[in-house]
Amino acid sequence: MTGMQQWAPPAPWRSEVPEDLPYVVRPNSLRCAKFFGTLLGLLLIIPVVVWAVTIALMGPPLVGISGITWISVLLNAAIVGWVWWITVGGGPRLSVGAEGVWLRINRPIRAHFLRWEDIDLIWLDRNRYLCLRPRDPGFASGWKGLAGMEVRAAIRRRGAPFSVPLGKHSDRPDAEVLVALRHFSAGRVAIQDLTD
Repeated sequence: MTGMQQWAPPAPWRSEVPEDLPYVVRPNSLRCAKFFGTLLGLLLIIPVVVWAVTIALMGPPLVGISGITWISVLLNAAIVGWVWWITVGGGPRLSVGAEGVWLRINRPIRAHFLRWEDIDLIWLDRNRYLCLRPRDPGFASGWKGLAGMEVRAAIRRRGAPFSVPLGKHSDRPDAEVLVALRHFSAGRVAIQDLTD
């Protein structure tokens, strides 16, 4: 077989889900912007209202109260910005091709590759999370740190080490994602819709 290159699986980890595969699912940025904008507005208005009430009741603002108010405003903005970056800023959530699936694990921002042959079952649960269960039950048992924590939490919550939020959280309809998964898996993986 000289001159022909055989397909080799990519490294299982990357910093982002690749965008060059035939089917890509991204977060719904507009919906996330509405949610985080509302959250940020509420978190920013509370310290300002407390500061205004303090001024009304106690007279001129004390330097300490003003400083604490504005520090809390900045801290709230930083926290909401960080959560926004984790949710939307990490690129696509899912990328599907003929060889397998890339999916993003939120904490830390990492992408993981699973070949179709390594996936036992894919299902869409009632909460509109796409869940992927590997064939090897001990697949993620040796993972340490934040990635291990995320996988163990996903197993407890959803029964699978990998889950990707769909529904209102993604830019593609659930049914379209399931059709694409069935198409690219070509019958190698059982795919179920448990939303009914």
